[in-house]
Amino acid sequence: MPRAKQSTFFLLLSVSLCIAPGLLYAQTCPDSSSCNAVVGSLAILNSSTDTSARVVHAQQASPDGLFTDYSIGFSSNRSWNNATAFNRDDITQPMTSLGLESYWNGSTELNIDISPASSTVQRRPFGFTAKYDGSVTLLGIGNAMFAPGSGGVTLMGGTGTSGAVIILDRTGSSAADNMLIMQRQNQTASFAWRAGGVPRLNFALNPQYDANAFGNYGVLKFGGEWDYGEPLMEFESVGTGAMLLNSYPESSDRQPRFTLFADGEINWGSGTAPADTDLYRNAANTLRTDGSFVVGGNLMVAGSKAALVQTASYGKREVYAVESPGEWFEDFGDARLVRGRAVIPIDLVFGETITTGHAYHVFLTANGPCSLYIERKQPNAFTVKELRGSRTCSFDYRIVAKRKGYENVRLAEIRDEN
Repeated sequence: MPRAKQSTFFLLLSVSLCIAPGLLYAQTCPDSSSCNAVVGSLAILNSSTDTSARVVHAQQASPDGLFTDYSIGFSSNRSWNNATAFNRDDITQPMTSLGLESYWNGSTELNIDISPASSTVQRRPFGFTAKYDGSVTLLGIGNAMFAPGSGGVTLMGGTGTSGAVIILDRTGSSAADNMLIMQRQNQTASFAWRAGGVPRLNFALNPQYDANAFGNYGVLKFGGEWDYGEPLMEFESVGTGAMLLNSYPESSDRQPRFTLFADGEINWGSGTAPADTDLYRNAANTLRTDGSFVVGGNLMVAGSKAALVQTASYGKREVYAVESPGEWFEDFGDARLVRGRAVIPIDLVFGETITTGHAYHVFLTANGPCSLYIERKQPNAFTVKELRGSRTCSFDYRIVAKRKGYENVRLAEIRDEN
C-alpha cells in the first residue's frame, strides 16, 4: 500500500476508535426501513426491504439513567423501536431471534428466542447468562424456558448457584427414554440414565453389552463381567458406623427393613419397629447373630456343632450334638407293666416326622427286677412284655426311627467342586 494511502487508512481507523461515548449515546434511529444506526465506524443495517428479516441494534438507558444497555442480533419478524422496544412485525407469523445483550448491572446474555404464529408466548430453547461478579454463569438448553413439561439441561457455576448440572426429566417420559448416555465409539452405551419418573442407572461393564438395551428392573444394574479386578462399588474413609445401604421397600415403612453398615454389620427389621436381628463379626473367624438363625435348606458343618450353655459355677461350656451316619429322629419316655404287659402309643406329632412303616428301633431299660422284650411293633404303637421277674415293673424306653423323606440317606458323599 502506498505511504499516503496508509496514512489515510490509519487516520480513519484512529478517528473511528476514538469516537466519544457521548456521540454513541446521543445517536437515535427512528423505526424506518431506510435508517442506519452508526456505532463507531461500523454501520449496521437496521432493516432491509423485507421487513420480516432484520439485523437489530438497540440501546437504552438503565433505570438510574447513568448507564446504557446494548443489544445486537439477528431476527425474523422482530424489530426494535426506541419507544416500544422489541415488536413483532406480523403477529400472525412465527418469530425467531438470536440476540447478544449487555446490561448495565454487569451481566451479559446470549439467547435464542422463538414464538409461534398468532401468539405472544415467547420461548427460549437456548440461553447463556453470566455476571461480572462471578455469582452466576448459566447455560440452559431446552429446559422449562422452552416449553412446559419439556426436558432440558442446565449447566451452572458461580458463587450464587446450588447445583453444577441439572438434568430436567421430561414430563410423561417413559422408562425407555434416556436422560444421560455415555457412548462408546461403536455407538453402544457404557452407561445409561433412564427416565420415566424412577431414575435407573445401567452400567455395561464390557463392550459387548449395551446399557441402553437393559431392561428396567431395579434402580441400579451392572451387566457383564468385569475383567480387571476392580470392585464394582467401593467406599473408603466413611467411618465404621456409616450406613452404606438403607432399604425401605414399602412406603408405609417407618424403619429400614435392611441396613448395611461400613463395618460389615447387617441389620434386619419389620419396617414398623427398629431392627431386631443383626449379623456381625464378633471376633476373629467368628460370625454372630444375637437373634435366631433358621436354615431352610441343608446345613453342613466341617467342624463341630455345639450348644453354648451358661453354667452356674463353671462359666459358658459347649455341649455337642450326637452325630449319625443316617437321618434318625428319636423320642424318650417311661411306662409301667400292667399284669406283665404295656402298649406304648407313639406320640402323634413325633409320628408325623418319622417313617414308622420303615423299620424302627426301641431300646428298653427296666427300673426294677424284671426282664423285658418287645412283643410287637406297629406304625402307631409298640407292645412291651415281661419275660420274667416283676409283672408290674416300670421301665424307660427310647424309640429311634428314620426321618420322613430321608429313609435312604446314609453317609452321603459331598464332592468338593473347588
